[in-house]
Amino acid sequence: MPKLSRKLHAIAKQRLGAIQAGQTGLLVPVQDEVALAEAIQRLAADLELRSRLGQNARKRVEQKFSREKVLESLLEFYRQL
Repeated sequence: MPKLSRKLHAIAKQRLGAIQAGQTGLLVPVQDEVALAEAIQRLAADLELRSRLGQNARKRVEQKFSREKVLESLLEFYRQL
């Protein structure tokens, strides 16, 4: 993974925290096609899981990702480059 891509990935996880594993979504390792396929199959087979993750994700977005907070995070990212 190129250096900038690794840095973007790390900052996204640290600063934004958009996905909380098992609470707002499922995380899989980068470039792990098998893990991705398994996560997709799990979601396809489990309506309750999809519903819970979706509801939790919506609440988190509404609470944590206002326009101002996202812009603030982006500005901080560019300051670190």
